[in-house]
Amino acid sequence: MADIPRTAGPVLIVDDDAAVCEFVEMALSEQGYAVETAINGDAAVEAAKRTTPALVLMDLGLPGPNGADLVAKLQRACGTRVPCAVMSGGRPGDDVVASVDVVGYLAKPFDVDALFALVERHVCAAQPGVTP
Repeated sequence: MADIPRTAGPVLIVDDDAAVCEFVEMALSEQGYAVETAINGDAAVEAAKRTTPALVLMDLGLPGPNGADLVAKLQRACGTRVPCAVMSGGRPGDDVVASVDVVGYLAKPFDVDALFALVERHVCAAQPGVTP
């Protein structure tokens, strides 16, 4: 794994399943990532207003704003394009999944190595001088 610069924003995990949030938070924290969690779209927007995330990992079936609406709200809250990746039981070809502007996709249940690769690729890509 690449060294994660302290200047990188947190990885924001958005899922209404607390067990998913806890698992992903624990796995990424152990790898040195700063992590924030939100249980719905509204909480995700509030978290993004506090600290611009380096990456958002989001479920699509959330209470409150979801999918494309949530991505747009996060971009407005941050004032910049924030990379968002989907964690979903759906498939990339599904209409709902395909309608969201995302940088990656993890099918639930997902492999932890795939999670690490996705996060590393996008967090490190946003940091000058850091390569995955």
